[in-house]
Amino acid sequence: MDTIGYFIKYSSLLPNFIPSKKLFIMPRKLYSEANEDGLRIFFNEMLKHVMERKLTPDRIFNMDETGFAQKSKSKKVIAVAGSKNVWSKSVEASFHLTIVACAGADGFVVPPMFIVPGQRLNRDVMDGCSIDNSTISVAAKGFMTAKLFLKWLVHFENQVPGAVKRPLVLVYDGYGSHYNDEIVQKAIEINVILVLLPANATHLIQPLDVAVFKPFKTVLKKKMESFMIEHACTSFTKRDSISISSEAWKVGVIDKKANIISGFKASGIWPLSFTEMQKRWRLYHDGGIDSTNAKIQPWIKTRE
Repeated sequence: MDTIGYFIKYSSLLPNFIPSKKLFIMPRKLYSEANEDGLRIFFNEMLKHVMERKLTPDRIFNMDETGFAQKSKSKKVIAVAGSKNVWSKSVEASFHLTIVACAGADGFVVPPMFIVPGQRLNRDVMDGCSIDNSTISVAAKGFMTAKLFLKWLVHFENQVPGAVKRPLVLVYDGYGSHYNDEIVQKAIEINVILVLLPANATHLIQPLDVAVFKPFKTVLKKKMESFMIEHACTSFTKRDSISISSEAWKVGVIDKKANIISGFKASGIWPLSFTEMQKRWRLYHDGGIDSTNAKIQPWIKTRE
């Protein structure tokens, strides 16, 4: 279905939607909670941009962050029956490494930003990265800051091919370090529209969370374990972490373009679909059961 046909079909569901011919590159912060009303507001916002800017999938992006290796939960090991002291070695980093990811609805992958803890960046650490055009930065504890987000935002716009029509639409969460007046102004300057996801809904309709990070983490874990066996170690240096992450990124993200496209589709962001957003919300809200047809037995007590 073309964009106009899609608008005609769903416009009746959006009584508050008013088309506008103005081309303001101004983001709209959504304070909505994870409910159908919040999703509707987000859908309305996206539909407005799709209609006014005649968006195509190569212009819609999702950004999120993930860590290199958080402390793992307990796992299964093989041991002699009856053993009372069962243990195994696990490999972990003694610091936090943030990986800033971004991908387009057409499967395009923006080279990542790695954020390591510290004040200075050693050449040795930089040499560990094998992804073309990626960037490495430092922060006191290895987490994203508003200053680094500004740097990343420029990096993002620079890495999207010039042949792709502007403005670009960036869908992401409204975490404190991701959104302030300076960031909004910079986005306007570089022709990027910021669209914030509803609060507490990133696990529902954020493409990277829905279909990209899990495969990446699976590959990352295997490469970490292989590194541990090959080098007989149980800890990583910053260079090791970036090197392993780079290799996992190539296999788990760059080579999995279909996962990215599927993530945008399942999230209802592209093709834009309020029905898909509702499916994701109900999957978590109702435990995967269609509550509209489910009957509650009289002996079950419920509380609003």
